[in-house]
Amino acid sequence: MTATGPVPPTSPTPPPRGAADSAGASAHDDLTRRLGLALVCAAADPALGGVLLLDLDPRLVEPVVRLFGGILAGATEPARPPLVLGSADRDEDLWTRTRIRGGEHGITVRTEPGPLVEADDAHGAPPLVVVPDLVRLGVAGMRAAVQLLGAEVATVERSGLRGTVRPRARWLATCRAADAGRLSRHLLDRFAVRLSVAELRLPGPAEAPEALFADLPAAWRTAAGGVRPSTG
Repeated sequence: MTATGPVPPTSPTPPPRGAADSAGASAHDDLTRRLGLALVCAAADPALGGVLLLDLDPRLVEPVVRLFGGILAGATEPARPPLVLGSADRDEDLWTRTRIRGGEHGITVRTEPGPLVEADDAHGAPPLVVVPDLVRLGVAGMRAAVQLLGAEVATVERSGLRGTVRPRARWLATCRAADAGRLSRHLLDRFAVRLSVAELRLPGPAEAPEALFADLPAAWRTAAGGVRPSTG
């Protein structure tokens, strides 16, 4: 008898190229819709106002910020310029703003609410706070996030300014998933909506952004003013 070696295992037949591409596109589309749902939920419910995106491609930060700003603003008014926080921000820059005005009786100096809280008692779209890298956020920004995110009422006590505000700002932050363990639990807990978006692809210029929200209930689209009603 002639000895024969073991028969090597055969490789599974690869799926047709078109089917693989279709499956990949479906996965990307699903992630894009999940992002749309996350942003709409955050816009509609202040308790969900902190959104943390993990592993977002840095090239997509600006488009996602524009998308979120448009959702918050609605179709009838322009989006507010976002407040971008980083490592160098100080408490006095965030909570208060000094106004110097000249009049017939001389120059007056007033301390007014700063960019974090100036729009909290105003009408219109909620402000948007953007943190491009949550791990690098300074101590002042971390304290602000812990105090404001998810709070119905916050007390502001700064030099020359004291009062109570109802926080309206939504926060959009990003960081690498591998770095999330370096963040304090108190800070992470403030971001009620967390989504891994490493493979995110946004609609191109020729695609309607409303496609992101096609599967949302009508009540959610109405609550978030920037999401136009579905015509389907």
